[in-house]
Amino acid sequence: MSGTTNPDYAQVAAMIGLTTLRGLHPTLDGAGVTVGQVEASASGNSNDFEVDPGQIGHPADNSDGFLTYHNGLASSGTFNDGIVGTYSPHATTQASFFYGDAMFDGAPTGVAPDVAHVDSYFADNFTTNLTVSFPDKVVNMSFLYDSAANFDSDFDAAANAKNVVFVASAGNDAATPPGSPGSAYNVICVDSSITIDSIGPGADGARKPDISAPQLQTSRTAAIVSGAATLLVQAGDDGWTGATAQNKQDAVDFRTVKALLLNGATKPADYDTNAYAPTASQPLSAVYGSGQVNILNSVNELYGGEIARGATNAVVSGATLATPLSLTPIATAQGWDLGTLTASAGHDQIDSFDMNLAAGHGLIATITWAADNSNAIDTLELDLVNNSTGAVLATSDAPDSNVQQIRYQAAATTSVVLEVRLHGVSGGALQDKYALAFAPLSSVACYCAGTRVLTSRGEVPIEALAIGDRVVTLSGASKPIQWIGRRRYRLDHHAENFAMRPVLIRRGAIADDLPRRDLCVSPEHAFWFDGTLMPARLLTNNRTILRRDDLTVIEYIHLELAEHDVIFAEGVPAETYLDSGNRAMFDNAADCADTRHARRACAPRVEEGPLLADTQQRLRARAGFSPPDWRTGASGPLIGNFERVAADYLEGWAQDASAPECPVRLEILTDGAVIASVLANRHRDDLLAAGLGSGRHAFRLPMRPPASRIDVRRAADGAALPGSPIWCR
Repeated sequence: MSGTTNPDYAQVAAMIGLTTLRGLHPTLDGAGVTVGQVEASASGNSNDFEVDPGQIGHPADNSDGFLTYHNGLASSGTFNDGIVGTYSPHATTQASFFYGDAMFDGAPTGVAPDVAHVDSYFADNFTTNLTVSFPDKVVNMSFLYDSAANFDSDFDAAANAKNVVFVASAGNDAATPPGSPGSAYNVICVDSSITIDSIGPGADGARKPDISAPQLQTSRTAAIVSGAATLLVQAGDDGWTGATAQNKQDAVDFRTVKALLLNGATKPADYDTNAYAPTASQPLSAVYGSGQVNILNSVNELYGGEIARGATNAVVSGATLATPLSLTPIATAQGWDLGTLTASAGHDQIDSFDMNLAAGHGLIATITWAADNSNAIDTLELDLVNNSTGAVLATSDAPDSNVQQIRYQAAATTSVVLEVRLHGVSGGALQDKYALAFAPLSSVACYCAGTRVLTSRGEVPIEALAIGDRVVTLSGASKPIQWIGRRRYRLDHHAENFAMRPVLIRRGAIADDLPRRDLCVSPEHAFWFDGTLMPARLLTNNRTILRRDDLTVIEYIHLELAEHDVIFAEGVPAETYLDSGNRAMFDNAADCADTRHARRACAPRVEEGPLLADTQQRLRARAGFSPPDWRTGASGPLIGNFERVAADYLEGWAQDASAPECPVRLEILTDGAVIASVLANRHRDDLLAAGLGSGRHAFRLPMRPPASRIDVRRAADGAALPGSPIWCR
């Protein structure tokens, strides 16, 4: 938290996961979404609030009609007309981070550069605009009202009535708590992730801020988060999370967008250790909120789909549910839900979501709900319960907050129930709508201390390297180290125990004398195979490549070059650091504030499919196993499930009981004709937790399903996959 320099546009994009997201989904850019930007006067003039279109990649005279300027109920399409409004440099800066389409380092400056239209509002009378109809789905407010003014109830009411995602600055003064409009419950309040600006709770006691972003000024951080919210709205509108109208409506609910943003945020290295760490009464950090926004994580959670709750039960207020609950475990590692709870007088109502956590695997979950039109909130609680014993494993029930968040790591494989509870009152019935988002705890790819790296002067232990030392790359060129990231973990009690346990690759496990010595890396660290990068966790065979469970302390070190590249660790080609938005997880993240970050992958990352299957099969054979050839396949009993068909993909899992680690090749048929094939070797935590070998038995096939019958069968013998067929109408 020692940043003194603002990252540039390209660095921001890398830090929040946007660069990676753009590479994966280049059309996710805000298209089709109308947004608003509210601006106060920065100079004391009465109406200097207007964005200059010429500075954000649009015609200087606004001839494309991209912006409409509003001063109360007076509007104009003419920039800087002196009647409705005049030019604001401050507003234009925030616009550049939010939706700017001018180019910087080969990419647009804005997070959402292709929005359909922007309404530019004057803050002094924006509450007038709240009373009339307006089309904006996301509204950025990079300002604070005077401390004596509080319009929180106006914004709470407008969010409820218009389903608008309001985003506001926390403020730049550590001595002043977040104020209006950012202190409103239904507004996402944004702080800085690289310095200490405003410190929560809010001026009226609300538990703020909600989230942070990598700029020194919170006017800019709010604009960045507004752009991220816009991408989620676009993805929801486009049906990324389900084909039905209800799925789309639920996905763009302002509660859902907020829950996804907060749950996807990455925790800075000092998140749990500084003076502002979460407490029982403050569920999020008083300076970071939920952490630094990461749009890649949030989009992935949205894409996980809307998950149906397993059960809804009423209990006497304060009572617990009897366990075990007979529920079907959730089949995905991440997802979300928009639910409604109704509690009668003297009773609580609980929605339950069942899931299996494999030993050492973690979960992060967040709920958000809305204040009513008078700025009052009901009391909701989020709990994680052992479904066998009934023990409460994690709880979040902070007062004065419409956000609860839990993080938990399973020491052993555990059946758990995620419970969302609405606390009833004695005076009558209550009803409230909440959004839930959940995902595995995140991790980072690194080398373990002691690893020898090939440099221009020979092999050197990684901990002895310094910035400027030259390492030998796959091309044969030696290139200077730009940054060295370091982080230490206590594995005997750390919240990310399993996710951080290193993978041991024994000497000779990959090829003769490769690696040259036993090599330890983090599970996500990728190796170069056949022109691709494959993470270590997907190569384990429990004989020559396996997880280490004998360590209590581990130090991870990573090397960053000017561009993502492949170097040699103990002789094995392996990746350098790629900034995908997780740099804040390193203890020394602030040291790289002035460096140019590696943002584009040097090769495709492979986590499923034939290339991975070939590599796994080759490594297993080298380890002394006799695996059947997945291309011809085994023909033992077929187990699995054809689980669902969504708007643009179908998914499930399959395993041959006679050869559990041999991937099953499946054929997809519509009306009896084969239209595609897919290999079931995608990893899923729930399959691992259920005892299904390595858990690498899932499949997800991107496609637009036809409106007809879909069958899935094993290619080797035509055996139908359980759950098949599914009828699409």
